[in-house]
Amino acid sequence: TNYTANVTSTMVFDASRSSITSLEEGIERGYRFCGWASLQSSLQAAYPALQGLYVGLENGHDAFQAMDNGQCQATIIDELAWRIAESGMYSMAGDDSRYAAHPGGAARWHCDTKQLLPATVYSIDIALPVRSDLQRAFSWAITIAKDVGEWQADDAQARQKFIPQSACTGGTAATSPKQLGILSGAGVMLLSVLLTTIALVGNGMWRMSPAQRAQRRDWQHRATARAELLGAMRQSGVPASLPSIRSSDKVAPE
Repeated sequence: TNYTANVTSTMVFDASRSSITSLEEGIERGYRFCGWASLQSSLQAAYPALQGLYVGLENGHDAFQAMDNGQCQATIIDELAWRIAESGMYSMAGDDSRYAAHPGGAARWHCDTKQLLPATVYSIDIALPVRSDLQRAFSWAITIAKDVGEWQADDAQARQKFIPQSACTGGTAATSPKQLGILSGAGVMLLSVLLTTIALVGNGMWRMSPAQRAQRRDWQHRATARAELLGAMRQSGVPASLPSIRSSDKVAPE
């Protein structure tokens, strides 16, 4: 069994050129596209017209540098690479004299010279294999984490911790993670799930107790005897009317 995560790629193009609205339009204009070498074969399978126009590189830093050096006019990247570029980590002043001399500062270079298309160009699933005997536990844990909002809170916290702040004016601010307190909606839901689980386990243990087993055996014996008596009464023509067996009747000691 595999648990999959969907990774989407978008396109960044050189703002000094005329605007394009899609990958297909860039291909028609003869643009060269930078991107990850690991995605080259799958991207070219999805877009056969990319053959000969795709420049495979190792990472986002190399892709943005290649655009600035004229190796390509656009690059196909994921959201994380764009966020890192917005922070200025792909345009350090020591990397190129153009970055250091940029009027808005080196950190803003890619903000001011690149544009991001909003549409998704390509998406791919990344799978995590899970042993079959652990599948149910993984499924339960992931479902609960998503339902109570813990997954979203962890995602926001990771973004705040590992993704640098944007240097661009109007850049997306990091989302502050929210704690799941008991009084919050997510906290109440989590507490409810926890108490329900404890109650189910407790009920199972109670039903397996000697007193409960004895009570169930006694109830079964009385139910069998009652059914036999009703059958005999019907055969003899006597009206079959007996009081019902009450589950609250006390059990005689064995």
